[in-house]
Amino acid sequence: METGLWPKRYREKVIAATASGYPALMSPLLQETAAPVRLTLAGTARPDTAAKWRHVLQHWLRHEVRAPEDIREDVVLGVNEALANCVEHAYRSRREAGAMKLQASYDPGAESIRVCVSDRGSWRKPSSRLTTDPRASRGITLMHRLADHCTIHARPNGTSVYLDYTTDADNAVQQ
Repeated sequence: METGLWPKRYREKVIAATASGYPALMSPLLQETAAPVRLTLAGTARPDTAAKWRHVLQHWLRHEVRAPEDIREDVVLGVNEALANCVEHAYRSRREAGAMKLQASYDPGAESIRVCVSDRGSWRKPSSRLTTDPRASRGITLMHRLADHCTIHARPNGTSVYLDYTTDADNAVQQ
């Protein structure tokens, strides 16, 4: 009696077909079952850290994520805004910068990217300046416009910004 999902003869046919030049037929099946790819960075909320992380994120997106270039660019720009907000605002009332963390996950089966930028600083409610005011901050608005979904959780012990993107992998060109 055979055990496993498929009898041995079918497993051998699938392996033979894939090895003999039919990977395109198997690609959707493999992609749907592929495990999410993750990136985690932790460090100090400083401008140089944010700049380094932006480059690491670009590399990760280019090499690990199947998405069109314009979506990858939206991810980098949205995450850059979240990092900049953390660097500029989270630890404003302290002498030294505190911790920040970036967690990114790409799920090929769901064709989605989720990025969370978090800190342990304090939240400052955005000012109610008019959008025509050149001093008004537009970072939060930009994050909402770039991501398919943007959620900000502000708590007394820190803030987390979640940015969700659909990758539209069918139109992606890998580099």
